[in-house]
Order: sequence, then C-alpha cells, then structure tokens
Amino acid sequence: MSSKENDSFRESVKELVEEYWTIEDRLDLFEDCVEYVLERIDGVKSIFNSYSVSYLMLEYFQSIAHNAISNQDLNNMERQHHN
Repeated sequence: MSSKENDSFRESVKELVEEYWTIEDRLDLFEDCVEYVLERIDGVKSIFNSYSVSYLMLEYFQSIAHNAISNQDLNNMERQHHN
C-alpha cells in the first residue's frame, strides 16, 4: 500500500473513531485510541468497518481501565480509613 493510501486509510479510521468519541478535552486519549485501532487492523484491512472499530475502541478502553479505581474501591478505602 502506498504512502498516500496509508494516509487515506489512517484518516478513515480516525474519522470513524471520532464518530464514536465522546470524551471532550482528551485529545491524547483520542490519538492513543486511533493508534491502538490502527495497530490491530493493520494487515487485515479487510475487516475495517464500524463494528470492528467500535470493538477495538472498547478493547482499548478495557486495557487502560484495568487498573482504574472503582466506586467500590473508594468505598472500601473510606471504610478502612475510618477503622
């Protein structure tokens, strides 16, 4: 695939991710998500569609949320702090 075709494909992926993106003021996460999707679709561009992109976006957020603190974690910390 030529450089022009790669750039065009990258833009197509970016536009599709942007359609689903709802996090304002987090361009850094947006760019990371686009890279994540591109890395996993590269080589199998035939699977490029809105379903595959949305699936990969979900996979990306699950990977970065793995160590996130939940409300339950916060409640447990509060209880431990008061004991």
